[in-house]
Amino acid sequence: MKITTTILVAVIVVLVGVIGYMAGKGNLNVKNPSNNTNVSPTAAEPRQTEEKPTTLPSEDESKETPSSTTETVQAGGVTTFPKYTLSLPSSSWTSEKTEDTNNSQVLTLSTSTSKMTIAQGGSGGKICTYPDTEPFEGPSEDFKEYRSATTKDGVTLRYAPMSDGQYLTCEKVGSSWQSPTSYGVILFTTPKGNTNALDDVNAILGSLKKD
Repeated sequence: MKITTTILVAVIVVLVGVIGYMAGKGNLNVKNPSNNTNVSPTAAEPRQTEEKPTTLPSEDESKETPSSTTETVQAGGVTTFPKYTLSLPSSSWTSEKTEDTNNSQVLTLSTSTSKMTIAQGGSGGKICTYPDTEPFEGPSEDFKEYRSATTKDGVTLRYAPMSDGQYLTCEKVGSSWQSPTSYGVILFTTPKGNTNALDDVNAILGSLKKD
């Protein structure tokens, strides 16, 4: 047993000596895993330039908004007629007021295709009849069709084309319809079949108000 232990010790001593000798000669390379680890350089990530999204105008923003400004016109006050105001429905309408020495006044409203006049003073009256009214014996204007409008101060009006193509506006007084209205004699012309022009006329009549 003692001999065996002696032999093992001798073997270990020899091995240590051999290893030391070889290490000294450089024949034995002891690798250090920690020093031999290949570290790949971290590639720098390319800097991303933040692109701001291009904002397109919305459909409403890309369209030009038409002007909604309307002009207020004041006229009247001739003889027994009151003063009144009205509004023009768009900038395409212009107004002109003329007076003469015979105590009469004419307010002319016009576009390139339509024309309305409101005349005070120096005109006779007539009764207007429609399919839903009783016939009248005397100066009257008979209409087969009409359109209606109500002014700002609650006056009910009807307008319809006469035989010459002009539209005459009549006011309801009691159970009958008559011209002139309390604002004056209202006549207008528009292109035949142009419903937009009639809508403008309806808007003007609806804006009438006695001062």
